[in-house]
Amino acid sequence: MLQELSRFELKGRIAVAAGEEGFSAGLRWRQRDADALIELDGPFGVGGLRLRASGESLELTTARGERLDGEAARVELERRLGFALPVTALRYWVRGVPAPGAGAAAEQLEPGSGRLAALEQAGWKVEFPAYVEVPVAGELPRRMTASRESTRLRMVIDDWSAGGPP
Repeated sequence: MLQELSRFELKGRIAVAAGEEGFSAGLRWRQRDADALIELDGPFGVGGLRLRASGESLELTTARGERLDGEAARVELERRLGFALPVTALRYWVRGVPAPGAGAAAEQLEPGSGRLAALEQAGWKVEFPAYVEVPVAGELPRRMTASRESTRLRMVIDDWSAGGPP
């Protein structure tokens, strides 16, 4: 079941629009149980950041090597993105499932398929327009769009890997 898939890696691209601001970046994400490593690389390898999340703790490392953690990391991440990134929920949404513990309204693509067309949770509307078959895991999103007010985050996942070593 995708809700329980606690180990995965993905590579792809992300585009963010927050109000009048926006950016696109390369994306690498490694999830090991509650520990996530998310790396964003700017165009031509310029800029970027590394985000480590474990439960509620957060650490941000900039392309210049500056490290921030806790509240300072959250503030800097929000400043750079233009919105508060729902990191904990995002690790579920990227798999095409609602985050546990918070109410969600979900719409399935086909009854009984398990694949969601969209969900609404924590004030975000998350859509899954395309899926890809991944060994061990089944079907996972190939594309995902999360939007809230004037913020839109789009991901295209080029490569999924599920399960794997700790």
